[in-house]
Amino acid sequence: MIAVFPEPYPDELLFSICSRYRDRLGYRGKVSTSRDLLGSETLRIAVDLPNNLSRLCASLSPNYSFTIDRLLHENTLYPLYSSFLPTDRAAALRHAMMDSQAGVAHARAGVLTSGLIVQHLRFCPACVDQDRETFGETYWHRIHNTPGAKVCTVHSLSLENSWLPSRERSSHQTYVAAEKIIDPHPPRRVDTNPHLIKLALDLEWLLRQRDLHCHPSLSRQRYRGLLIKHGLATNRTVQHAKLQKAFLKFYSAEFLAFLKCGLELRHNWLKRLLQTNRRHSSQSAIHHLLLLNFLGCPIERFFSLPTTAYKPFGNGPWPCLNPAGDHLRELTITACKITWTRDHLSNPVGTFACSCGFAYRRDGPDLNKQSRYRFTRVTSYGEAWFALLKSMKEGGFTSREICERLGVTRSVIINQLKRLRRTKNPTVMWQYQRSRALTANLHWRKNFRLKWLQGTKEHPEAGRLQLRHFVGGRIYTNLIRYDREWFELNSPPPRQIGAPPPRKDWKLKDSDLCLKARATAALMIKNPGRPVRASTTAIAKALGVLEVIHKRSHLLPLTIAAIAEVAESFEDYAIRRILYAAHCYKNEQINARPHQLQTRAAVSNRMWKTPRIKEAVETIMPLFC
Repeated sequence: MIAVFPEPYPDELLFSICSRYRDRLGYRGKVSTSRDLLGSETLRIAVDLPNNLSRLCASLSPNYSFTIDRLLHENTLYPLYSSFLPTDRAAALRHAMMDSQAGVAHARAGVLTSGLIVQHLRFCPACVDQDRETFGETYWHRIHNTPGAKVCTVHSLSLENSWLPSRERSSHQTYVAAEKIIDPHPPRRVDTNPHLIKLALDLEWLLRQRDLHCHPSLSRQRYRGLLIKHGLATNRTVQHAKLQKAFLKFYSAEFLAFLKCGLELRHNWLKRLLQTNRRHSSQSAIHHLLLLNFLGCPIERFFSLPTTAYKPFGNGPWPCLNPAGDHLRELTITACKITWTRDHLSNPVGTFACSCGFAYRRDGPDLNKQSRYRFTRVTSYGEAWFALLKSMKEGGFTSREICERLGVTRSVIINQLKRLRRTKNPTVMWQYQRSRALTANLHWRKNFRLKWLQGTKEHPEAGRLQLRHFVGGRIYTNLIRYDREWFELNSPPPRQIGAPPPRKDWKLKDSDLCLKARATAALMIKNPGRPVRASTTAIAKALGVLEVIHKRSHLLPLTIAAIAEVAESFEDYAIRRILYAAHCYKNEQINARPHQLQTRAAVSNRMWKTPRIKEAVETIMPLFC
């Protein structure tokens, strides 16, 4: 049982606490540290989502106040990933971090497929000085190593990368304290990008929350309401092309590429975030924050937004706008019939009918409270309206006075008076108007048909959309809406849309990656610090094509050949480690023996006895030791 475990600093990673524990007790290797902390020599503590927390808490003394919930919410990135997960999936992630094999928690959180991973542990230079002044040492901060955080929320400085990888660390890098590897005077780079600062502040807010969960369906309903207010969606569809264009104008493609959140793919993360058929997929928190920042919605308010169905005209009752009635602007209408325009905008249209017979339509959505007291078109005037019109006309009122009293134009008064003379029953006025409209439609339909047939004769090779351009959009639209059967019989057959173009030019990408593979391998080999093997997997991962090579290798034949050619063999990697160990002994002014060199370079006995390694050791020993 451990009785000297360090007390966590503010916003410190669990990995940092275990690293300080290892240095405080003077462990020389990771085996003893893992055995004491986790009860196994093969387990390790991950930086972002560590597992086996139940074993760690069981190994600590009861005098400590460490609990699994405290470690999860204060020293890991669990709050960041659970915020946009439903309750059951967040519980599954919590159970995976309590006791499971490596990689299960990352799979539950969607880290393995997001591509948003912090490659090396990061730090803020100003925070390093502040930590050393306050606590006597610095440590790994949680917000600094959160995917998407590029600046420090306190000092607005760009975060610096250390040489310590955050994942797939070697045996000697399992527990490394920040105080051991960060320089006393690290560089400082001020970053004033407001988007980066806002993103870092939102990530920090998410890390401070407890038990914050949101089902993807609820998130999409909230997004739909925000998009509708910005004119980027309707209750039925999201205008993805318009949304993506405005999104790129707000952020720029270079900024999104810097965050590894580009929209180059046809089915990019922005579309997936709003698709209703992706119920079980998880999206990174940075994607949600980028969209919310674009929509102008603070993250603190997003989780309290209503999730009810979209109501473009608000809640009833609605006012009656009959100027001839005794209840003008009173809330007497209890029902609203909503239809949708047939254009690409698909805007809502509301029809409101009062018991007095007055009915009107309004194009939506309502943008403010005053919108409730306007109408786009009157569909029925009602008996009271016609009675007032007749009495004012017989009473000697002028047309201007009648227009002002009834709230219509002079042409409406003239037309309604003509219709009033033709029938003595004003209650059937609307039905009469409808029957006359149908008679007029028959006349126009005949005219439209003749013009469409003339267009097909003059342009026999033209398609339907081309004929629409020649004949006119009004004729095309009316025939499709009201005479569809005749239109289909007298129009050219619809042309088959070809297959969509390929998403990427893989031949061009293959030749480009072929050149980058050589440069990447050379950079990995020349990278200062302890050597990291430039293996085929490491090179492919650095190029971002590891999944493509494993699943669709036929797309990148030149890249695969180039990676195999420049990949570092085990012997070359061992020689570099030996050379690095010799440099370390020389800087420490230690005359090392061959077995010490072998131990520090972590070279196996089998590898040590190969001819190339023997020859390299015989060459290196006289020069450095």
